[in-house]
Amino acid sequence: ALVLVDVVAGTVVREEPTGQTMGHMVALSPDSKTAYVANINPGTLSIVDLAGDTPPAVVKVGTMTEAIAASPDGKMVWMGSNNTGKVFVVDLAKRAVVDSVQTSGFPYRIGFTPDSRTAIVNNPMSNEIWIFDAQTRAVKAKIAVVDPDGGNAAPFGLIVSPKGGKAWITMNGVAKVAELDIATATLTRWMATGAGPDGIGLVP
Repeated sequence: ALVLVDVVAGTVVREEPTGQTMGHMVALSPDSKTAYVANINPGTLSIVDLAGDTPPAVVKVGTMTEAIAASPDGKMVWMGSNNTGKVFVVDLAKRAVVDSVQTSGFPYRIGFTPDSRTAIVNNPMSNEIWIFDAQTRAVKAKIAVVDPDGGNAAPFGLIVSPKGGKAWITMNGVAKVAELDIATATLTRWMATGAGPDGIGLVP
């Protein structure tokens, strides 16, 4: 289940069932009325009405699906398969997988630019960042991540700027955050963090 929390009052509001086990990552629709849950072991997507008016819809996607991102235009959900390296494209109107793209292994996190035209996928095992045309699914760039200090960077967490020009990626192996210029597919800044950075958020 998803647990809904009033973060101001610090209280649990209610639970919404996902209809599946091992739900892990969660993404929201643009209006925040629907949650999309990646269920790892079943390899499914749960589409959850956060108002609780309808039961969850379950879409079979692939295997070991963990990474998830919903496109800002509300049309797509992309989900990464940990054991195949594929990223599956789910059409939300059809509630079905319509395409997939192959990456170099373990697509750990996914992000979209605000115009829904570009998708970014992190692959920590191969030290790569993939940039895709989200409409055609063509690879726009594949960045081999090289830490300036020579460490094994391992790109993990990912957040995209609301303006769309930049993204910030936690480098789990070297205790840094790197700033990505999306248009040029270059890492332009590296900033120190504590050890093992993973999740990342942006203050608007």
